Amino acid sequence: MAEIVLSSVADEIIRSLRDAAVREIGLLWKVSDELSELEGTLLTIRAVLVDAEEKQAHSTQVKAWLSRLEDVVYEADDLMDEISTEALQQEVMGGSDVAKKVRTFFSTSNQFASRRKMGHQIEAIKKRLAAIRDDRQFLLEETHNEVTKSGYRAREQTHSSVSEEEVVIGRDEDRMKIVQLLLETGTEETVLVVPIVGSGGLGKTTLAQLAFNDEKVQKNFDLKMWVCVSNSNFDVRLLVAKIIKSANNNATANEGYESFEMEQLQKQLREKISGKQYLLVLDDVWNENRELWLNLRNLLSHGTKGSRIIVTTRSTVVAKIMSKVEPYFLGNLDETQSWSLFKKMALDQVEDPSNSNIVEIGKKIVKSCGGIPLAIRTIGRMLYFKNPETEWSSFDKIEFSKISQDENDILPTLKLSYNHLSSHLKHCFAYCSLFPKDHKINVEDLIKLWIAQGFIKSADTTQPLEDVGREYLVDLYWRSFFQQVNKDEFGNIMNCKMHYLMHDLATQVAGECATLSSVEERFNQKTRHVSFGFSLKPSQLIWSSLSKTSNRIRTILLPSQPRRRIGSSQSKTSNRIGTILLPSQPQRRIGSLRSKTSNRVPTILLPTFLPSQPRRSSSLLVCDVIVSKFKFLRILDLHDTGIGTVSESIWKLKHLRYLDLSNTGIKALPNSITKLQNLQTLKLSKLYRFKELPKDFKNLINLRHLEFGEGTNLNHMPLGLGQLTNLQTLSKFMISEGTNICKVGDLKELMLLNNLRGELRITNLKHAKDATFANLKEKQYLQSLTLDWSLPHGDVEMMGTVEYEMTLEGFQPHPNLKALSLQGYRGVRLSSWLPSLKQLVRFSLWKCKKCQSLPALDQFPSLKCLYLNDLPALEYISDEFHSSSTLAPLPSLKELILKKLPNLKGWWRGEMAREDDNLIEENCMFLQFPCLSKFAIEDCPRLKFMPLSPSIKSLAVGNFTWKPFHQTVKSITIPQSQIKTEETSSSTSSAILTSYLSPLISNLEDLSLDNIEDLQSLPKWLLSFGSLKYMTIRRCHKLKYFSPGIQHLVSLQFLRIIECNELDMSNGDMTTWQSLKSLDYLVLENLPQLETLPDGLQHITTLRNLTIEGCNSLMAMPEWISNLSSLTEINIWDCPKLTSLPEGIRRISSVRTLYIYGCPILGQRCQREKGEDWPKVAHIPNLYVRFRGGSKSSSISGT
Repeated sequence: MAEIVLSSVADEIIRSLRDAAVREIGLLWKVSDELSELEGTLLTIRAVLVDAEEKQAHSTQVKAWLSRLEDVVYEADDLMDEISTEALQQEVMGGSDVAKKVRTFFSTSNQFASRRKMGHQIEAIKKRLAAIRDDRQFLLEETHNEVTKSGYRAREQTHSSVSEEEVVIGRDEDRMKIVQLLLETGTEETVLVVPIVGSGGLGKTTLAQLAFNDEKVQKNFDLKMWVCVSNSNFDVRLLVAKIIKSANNNATANEGYESFEMEQLQKQLREKISGKQYLLVLDDVWNENRELWLNLRNLLSHGTKGSRIIVTTRSTVVAKIMSKVEPYFLGNLDETQSWSLFKKMALDQVEDPSNSNIVEIGKKIVKSCGGIPLAIRTIGRMLYFKNPETEWSSFDKIEFSKISQDENDILPTLKLSYNHLSSHLKHCFAYCSLFPKDHKINVEDLIKLWIAQGFIKSADTTQPLEDVGREYLVDLYWRSFFQQVNKDEFGNIMNCKMHYLMHDLATQVAGECATLSSVEERFNQKTRHVSFGFSLKPSQLIWSSLSKTSNRIRTILLPSQPRRRIGSSQSKTSNRIGTILLPSQPQRRIGSLRSKTSNRVPTILLPTFLPSQPRRSSSLLVCDVIVSKFKFLRILDLHDTGIGTVSESIWKLKHLRYLDLSNTGIKALPNSITKLQNLQTLKLSKLYRFKELPKDFKNLINLRHLEFGEGTNLNHMPLGLGQLTNLQTLSKFMISEGTNICKVGDLKELMLLNNLRGELRITNLKHAKDATFANLKEKQYLQSLTLDWSLPHGDVEMMGTVEYEMTLEGFQPHPNLKALSLQGYRGVRLSSWLPSLKQLVRFSLWKCKKCQSLPALDQFPSLKCLYLNDLPALEYISDEFHSSSTLAPLPSLKELILKKLPNLKGWWRGEMAREDDNLIEENCMFLQFPCLSKFAIEDCPRLKFMPLSPSIKSLAVGNFTWKPFHQTVKSITIPQSQIKTEETSSSTSSAILTSYLSPLISNLEDLSLDNIEDLQSLPKWLLSFGSLKYMTIRRCHKLKYFSPGIQHLVSLQFLRIIECNELDMSNGDMTTWQSLKSLDYLVLENLPQLETLPDGLQHITTLRNLTIEGCNSLMAMPEWISNLSSLTEINIWDCPKLTSLPEGIRRISSVRTLYIYGCPILGQRCQREKGEDWPKVAHIPNLYVRFRGGSKSSSISGT
């Protein structure tokens, strides 16, 4: 049953009534007495609200009383917000005499009318509240302040207290059994379904995650996908769209699959999984309709043998429908495991407490949790904040003993933890029911939504509400209401999820929130927050009941709306019209589409894409409808809805605090939007045609977050922006070219914006006058700063070297800065303030043409990422040699990218001064990076050494020579006596090199070599690369032989060889390839010497995917191809001399997919039924033949 929580709303109304500006308005409108009486009535009601909220679950009388009270309290809140808004408008008008402001603002008649209307509203609300207060036939205890419910254990609530690793106890054996089922090879089924069955809260999803992330499982499957099904109607089309999205690693570049037709989706899915051994998790399945499952299963049948589908469900019926194998029944934790988990959650310790009474009562509580991990975790975290000696026992006796112990329904247990939340946290938690199940919630957006709804409270006026909101989120996470948090490189929480059962709980208690999960769904009159729990399809008319609901809706949210790229060539739906339905008044015609609904349930459409002018009127109509119907809106989310114009009437949404217009077709905002004095968040990302903000933008005095993001590039900033001192987010600041300098904002606008945090990017710095005006050194909350002097191609240089250096000096940031990027900087030296940035995590220089050196980087102990790109004048990364840096100059460095540094010689200036043997020892210091995991080096021809470290997992080398690699290895590992080439034979030298190199790069997994000009063969010491899984060799034109090195890559899974003109693979002996026992994927591309496949390949029985492209000399495929018993996909592209396929191909029963493109004769021979090679390929289920030029194109499907 929905919970009614009004105490925090009442508090906000009382706070508003006591606000000085509101009282001043009351005096001027002659409604002070009414406001005072309203406050008195509310105070008497507020005194009993906490007790009423606690008793509502057990008393229908109390519940009914709160229900009657709810509407009136929210109306009072809206009324006070309106009065507060009037006060804000007076502030915007300026001046010191409030009375004068009001008289200026209103005409005499309007003052009288407004005063009279306001007085009547206040009086009506006061009477209704008093009547409800007095009509109470039960006793309630008075509490004048809400008792804190988290006060026992003092804990600093910081992001660092939130771990991305979830504590899992007692599931190791279960994990091993599931992994065994996934890797089992004895089954006859091509795609085996493995069901995990268990009641809610047992950890089915967690177990699936443990198996999914297991190292053996990760190695075994080509493609890994995860889809949350949840208790939906098992919409096959939508599920296929989700599967495709997961196969693309949930990339946002081409989202919109939900709007595809089924035929398109089938083709996409087939292309994704054909010939691949995939693992798919279908999480939280409820569907018991076998036909629906069979429809989906048929679409998933194109994977290769060994593919697996994990299904998690609470139903044995579902398991039997979906799989022939016996389900894996997940059991409850035993007493020992349960107690261990509880101790970790409730006491944050592993050992038993010394107090035996605590142990006794703790174990009693644990026993009542029935071995269900989610219940133990939630109750344990709730008790963490209570005194175990005085409060645990009363909790067990008074509260825990009253709830149902049904192991199939743990919601009553979870609700106990909810009951112990303060009222503001209850609102925050319940509001999350607006997001779909398994939704990855953007934490920063969530906090902005909470603030917009007034859920965030702070007694400290100096503490930003956003910081309080983060404390709320951490508090809810600690109590297990959130899980699966992810952090950015600075340690900030980026996103989180809710457990399915926690989402069920949020939905249960969220009486005023409604999520439309289908077109036909309805909701009641008390609904104040609405979200669309489905994506809006192109060309779909969505019938809605919104027009019949209360006009006091406060939220319209689109969490499921895919964020597409408008105008992107990748978008396949850009010419379609997607729709979202919003209510209208009488039935109207929109464009060429006519509403087919009755006048009582009318239709308004928002086109997903708005490429042309004719739909402008539709956009205006949509905005007008929203304004007329929902004047109490606080949150309006219209991202990706395609509106092209915002109506002038937008100013009437006086209560609006959050507006998202991202990725729509708007070119400009009406100046009337600047009358929205309550607006806190304005999101304008990906508005590719948007060029300027309204001229009176400075009037948005409460604006806290102005987000531009990708794709929105303004010509200039508005004059007066600097007056918006509440701004915390300003992602971009564009400096004007100066043509209308008196009418646009310059760097002075940044002077007072000292609350900015997150990221700030300042562009067009070539027009900067005095950088000190930006006052960056006072912006202590700023985390990331980008300074961009980039010149468009053909632009004339406007500044000299000294001007550049002076400008950079003037941009001195606060020492708290964590990321700095300089782009297009033309100074010789970097600024003197750089060493002060001790907390720097990421440092990037790009196209800094004259920069000759960097400061000593050992002064940045926290630096994790260093990117240096296109610095032609840089000779040494640091001017100074620091003896203190001999062991680890950058102890935290994880990622190092060096590109286009044509004159880079070394790390420290002076290290190359001598040419004797001691030079080697000094260069060792260049190599000591204990945490380095990713290293890329490209176009650094003069560099004599390169860093290597046992921690490196990814190494990319491009446009380079092999010599620095040799020299580096020798310098760091091999004694001087053993590396003198004149005294050591080549074979001995190679053996020595191998023995010393092995521990140095023992963890390398990914190696990319591009245009290594002196690489003639793969050296024997590649034996040291024992962990290498992925290798790409591109444009190594002198490479002739793979021997002897490649035969030692026993862990190699992926090998791609591209444009190696001299490579002759026919000369290698059989053993060259024979040792590649793990090779799964082989790509041979643009190899002019390749006439046939090397004979050694026939021994690689693990190979599943073979791609040959652009090999113009390839004339035949060998008969032994039938030996490749695991081969599932063959791709042959642009091999014109290949005219036929071998007989052996018909003996490979494992092949599921064959692509032939740009092979004219071979393509003709493989034509269905009539081609000469058709009998050889007829058994392949998915055969695709394409011809260049488009004149001939066919797609052939086998049996």
